[in-house]
Amino acid sequence: MLTLKDQILLTPAGQWASRNWKYLMSVSLLLLLTAVSWGAKSFVSPDKKEMQLDELFSAWKKAPADEALFRSLHKATQTISGPHPIHSQIAQILLVTGRCDEAEKMVKGSLEQLRKIAPEYAAFADISFSISRQHYQEALERSVSLKEALEDKNSILYGKNLVRIAFLQQQLENKSGEIAAWDELQEMICKGQVDPFLQGLSNQKVGFQAYLEERKKVL
Repeated sequence: MLTLKDQILLTPAGQWASRNWKYLMSVSLLLLLTAVSWGAKSFVSPDKKEMQLDELFSAWKKAPADEALFRSLHKATQTISGPHPIHSQIAQILLVTGRCDEAEKMVKGSLEQLRKIAPEYAAFADISFSISRQHYQEALERSVSLKEALEDKNSILYGKNLVRIAFLQQQLENKSGEIAAWDELQEMICKGQVDPFLQGLSNQKVGFQAYLEERKKVL
């Protein structure tokens, strides 16, 4: 006999969550490591080496297990002076493949710069590494602290952090905390504020709303 959890996973909403789980709980639960790219862009200017970097990255992205390609790509990044957007793109893939320490080293410079101009975005990215290491309680506590510190409750960062909190509460089986996060997200959806922070998810708003409704029925 199927458990309630299994029944949910067999629904379209459950399948959506299953497809997006790693995206939500690791890299793109690094949902804003792209913010590191944004921060880096403020500190670099176009370079002739970028074409070679793009070619190496495109090749490695198709075969991330190819260590020879990675070594070539890593060597090429070392010729860059200062932070560069490609660092965060590489880090995202490293996180997906479980190479958290390498990912953190890759974006160290970018994060240091980001802390100077947008510390709240840097904090969000930092928490992603805790999630990748499966330190969920620590990640939740830091995410809640970030939520309380954010002044703009309608910002993309606030929404993405709230999504993170909901899934961390679910991971830690804290039903009351998960319900509270879903309720706040539902309110944001009703106000039409959900689209920006769901950018990048497959099937985006439709799948997310369906999953949210399924979860709230269970809780």
